[in-house]
Amino acid sequence: MSLNDTRLRKAKVTANRLYDRDGLYIQADTSKSKYRYWRLKYYRPVDKREDVLALGKYPEVSLKEARLKAAEARSLLEQGIDPKKHKKASRERLRRTNERSFEKVALEVIDNQELTESTRFKKLSRFKNYVFPLIGKEPIEKLSTPDLADVIKRLVAAKKHETARKVRRELDQVFIYATQAGYVTTNNAQNLRGIVPTTTVTHKPAITDPSEFGVLLTKIDNYNEHSIVGAALKLAPLVFQRPGELVSVEWTEIDMEKGLWEIPPEKKKERKHMSGSHIVPLSEQALDILKFLKPITGNRTYVFSNQKNNDKHITTAAVIKALRSIGYDTKTEQSVHGFRASARTMLEEQLKYSYTLIEQQLSHTVRDTHKRAYNRTQFLVERTKMMQNWADYLDKLRK
Repeated sequence: MSLNDTRLRKAKVTANRLYDRDGLYIQADTSKSKYRYWRLKYYRPVDKREDVLALGKYPEVSLKEARLKAAEARSLLEQGIDPKKHKKASRERLRRTNERSFEKVALEVIDNQELTESTRFKKLSRFKNYVFPLIGKEPIEKLSTPDLADVIKRLVAAKKHETARKVRRELDQVFIYATQAGYVTTNNAQNLRGIVPTTTVTHKPAITDPSEFGVLLTKIDNYNEHSIVGAALKLAPLVFQRPGELVSVEWTEIDMEKGLWEIPPEKKKERKHMSGSHIVPLSEQALDILKFLKPITGNRTYVFSNQKNNDKHITTAAVIKALRSIGYDTKTEQSVHGFRASARTMLEEQLKYSYTLIEQQLSHTVRDTHKRAYNRTQFLVERTKMMQNWADYLDKLRK
């Protein structure tokens, strides 16, 4: 005879079992216990031995709820799944999910990155001040795109636009890592573009508004087009490498046929972390500038050879001076170094390229989930296409 609510309420609490149906029953742990517990008797799929599954305490779990739980267990059995082992595995997954908070994963990402102490401190400070208080304790797999967007929107509302932009990139880094590590199945931070208004000035002054950048490019084109310094200024936004690397480029580093510029590690800012050179794919537009220079400086060491001393290259100060001469304050509007920030922002926000691809082209150390740095030739085909698309995009901005 199956149980009903009336029979359950009136039944005395004893160690005797009260059976419902299909193996479901209720029983007190001992004759002295005032609590009764639901149990399901079943046979394990593997060895067909009898076992018991706990379904909860009565009356917190009602008869109806107990029957539903029993039905779910029987459904698992029909699939050859042991409901007891399934319950244990589910609890373990929940425990791991709760342990894998956003804060723990974010700190894991930072630990995997080779950063200077200053950069590490700034990045941690942004997380601790603006991110962790809002979502730090949340399991990362439960964070939705709106949850992450709210973090960015708060910074925008506080007029912290540059911080918002940096935090957005850092959220993307965390979710890329979490996706690769199997912590989450989708990158919920990849669709956060557009929340931060486009600004024209950054801490290292850089124009990131496309129309204003187009005006800048036109002015650069009109600057003393036959000069070596002018050629360096034209090449700067196309390759967006560090100013010191740009002015010191040697002809031996350039492969005109392959369209590649190979910067040796001894010239790199981060050379102590690099085991090889950095490869810069050259667009058709960049190669045109080099073809113009070849008859002028091709028999010298440096592409941008110093006119007063052929054994030396032009200085970064000369390029900065040229930028100032066309009407830009290099301390507040646009710096030569700022072409890197301009490219990074527009490649990401306008051309929709990934953080990993852009950072590698900027010669920043990018690591996979196993803490291994991507090698110098990785994604070279993709980066070559990106650099040509970037150059074509700049041509459109001029118009």
